[in-house]
Amino acid sequence: MLRVHHRRPSLNFIAILIVTVALPGLLFGQGVPGTPPERKPDLVVPVATFAPLTPAQVTAAIDMPPAQVVSVNFGTSDTAGTDVFGVAIGSFPTDGTDYLVLSTGATTSALLPNDSPSTSTVLEGLNTANGQDLVQLTLVLDPPNWATCLAFDFAFLSEEFPEWVGSSFNDVFIAEYGQSDFEEVNAQVIAPYNFAYDTAGNVVSVNTVFGVTAGNAQGTTYDGGTPTLTARTPLDTTNPITIILSIMDLGDSVYDSTVLIDNFRWLALDCEPGANADSDGDALLDDWEENGIDYDGDGIIDLDLPAMGADSQHKDIFVEIDYMVLNGPGGHSHQPAAAALTTIIDTFANAPVTNPDGVNGITIHIDAGAASVMDPVGGATWGALSDSDVLAHANGLGTFGGGYNWTAFDVLKDANFSILRADVFHYCVFAHGIGATGSVSGISRGLPASDLIVSLGRWTTNPGTVNQQAGTFIHEIGHNLSLRHGGNTNNPNFKPNYLSVMNYLFQMNGLRIAGSDGNFDYSRFVLPTINENALDETAGLSGVAGTADYGTKFWDAVGTFSVANDINVGIDWDGDGDALDNPTVVNVNNDGGLSTYGNSNNWTEIVYNGGAVGSLGEDVTLPIETEAEEIDAETDALILTEYKVCITGAGVVTMAPGATQVLTYTLSNIGGLEDVYEISPVATATNVAINLGSLPASVSLAGGEQVAFSVEIVASA
Repeated sequence: MLRVHHRRPSLNFIAILIVTVALPGLLFGQGVPGTPPERKPDLVVPVATFAPLTPAQVTAAIDMPPAQVVSVNFGTSDTAGTDVFGVAIGSFPTDGTDYLVLSTGATTSALLPNDSPSTSTVLEGLNTANGQDLVQLTLVLDPPNWATCLAFDFAFLSEEFPEWVGSSFNDVFIAEYGQSDFEEVNAQVIAPYNFAYDTAGNVVSVNTVFGVTAGNAQGTTYDGGTPTLTARTPLDTTNPITIILSIMDLGDSVYDSTVLIDNFRWLALDCEPGANADSDGDALLDDWEENGIDYDGDGIIDLDLPAMGADSQHKDIFVEIDYMVLNGPGGHSHQPAAAALTTIIDTFANAPVTNPDGVNGITIHIDAGAASVMDPVGGATWGALSDSDVLAHANGLGTFGGGYNWTAFDVLKDANFSILRADVFHYCVFAHGIGATGSVSGISRGLPASDLIVSLGRWTTNPGTVNQQAGTFIHEIGHNLSLRHGGNTNNPNFKPNYLSVMNYLFQMNGLRIAGSDGNFDYSRFVLPTINENALDETAGLSGVAGTADYGTKFWDAVGTFSVANDINVGIDWDGDGDALDNPTVVNVNNDGGLSTYGNSNNWTEIVYNGGAVGSLGEDVTLPIETEAEEIDAETDALILTEYKVCITGAGVVTMAPGATQVLTYTLSNIGGLEDVYEISPVATATNVAINLGSLPASVSLAGGEQVAFSVEIVASA
């Protein structure tokens, strides 16, 4: 592909508003007219000597393939203003496990408590023409032949906020293409080759139209920050290309600012220079959520996200579910039950995740057919906007070798999943089974990812109970969102101190709260670490806020599966029934060994841009084979629950007008306790009559007991 773009330098600047009305206590200070106010920092961080970052460190931090990085050069920038962080700040890292940090002060101060309004460091080395701190990185990159655009993610954090907004002191971040040619004129930065400007054409500072808030700087020493931003620039015919990243002080060298930089990537699309915001951090740009996506630039919106209920100020996740259907005698549908979808929607809506609109939660939009709910907030269904497909039934989808092979899945995906949805939607298939044999409940395409399968057709509850469908979907999309079986680690599983649907203990039946199962959620807190070699039965798992009424499950010292209804009191881990022991030795997760188990808060660990999600124009290569460790029916049978029911029998029946069919169903109590079930017919068609014969309106079944009954269906002539 020939890459030809006409580049026209644009003028980008900070507009300074000078207010001449004298007000008591003016934030900018008071002094002699015509002289700038004096700024005295409260906390001065001493300059330390740091080893310079290596090209390999920078290359890894910005996620560029080493072969595409020709050179990395900080010039005479003070090494105190450069670093690579692995700790999470807001949405960073946006890719991988770390990111680049450039600062007008010491990067080591970035993670200090925010207990000073004016953290400051005067750096050595490189300065602006007016003598203020300047840290600059020059990258020479070799784009692949197919690339037409470069993008990267960044966020700007500053101590200038809010006292010095609109003043002559506002620090600036710019990203220049080809050459660095910025200058400071009357407290304004003019940068004709800058492409990281906001939608009003301004360089990024505390004055940006993207907005700066204290919430965006949470967890840092800074008073304010922008949302996650994505800068793009078209590529011209020059190869290799030069990118210059600069952060600088204006007016003086106090009140530090920092920029977080991650996920450099090549795109194959016609892009315009500039930056766009992702205010809510869900990997979907505000522009997409507010205006939709026009892929080919013809002025026609190709993916109308606003019509689907997207909100740039509240996190959204989009999923398309295609499902298998077996027609004819013994037929059944794998379309997820409406009740299962409601459980999923409610689980995400109740998430303890903050948003710019001030309302906690995540809105998940699941396209499982025209009648499924598209916008949980307004209640609208998908209708004509649905692209969910009915798939031909197959006993097993894909194959297992060293792991699960996704080739067969990709055949279905290519035929049924629109390329226009690929940058936004996760793609899910509700299949009968995966592989030739076995009852694996589902699988995700990695951590993180954008493809997943739910496969409950080989379970005795085919096509799965409401809880099994909801729990398995939440579990597998949890992997897509980068969540793991063990919380802080992928293995081992079955940790009693990890209260999450990601844990097999709780995937099919939900968490235990107030003495009942069925509460589907990811973990909301970090519980105490437990040591199987020295368990304290008197302590339980208490001491953590928000855990009232939570219970857990485990295996005791003789291998009996046990339930504790309250983790905040003593737990009889060894099951000896006597006084609580300290210490005692028990293999509580039944894996045959003795270990120490940590856990994690899932909701703080979510990664939204897995797989192809958020990758507009990017050349994303999805794995062909992934690890295939997921729960099956045999393993789930070891996890006891008091109440669980399933009905097996015909799911989809095609009848001629005037025909009569007798269908047989089996009602099974697969829980541990006796239960009473009410039976009533529900028909989705209006031209049929249903006769239950002599079957009573309610049936009492002991644990493990089942009953068969017949239903006569008569179709109108």
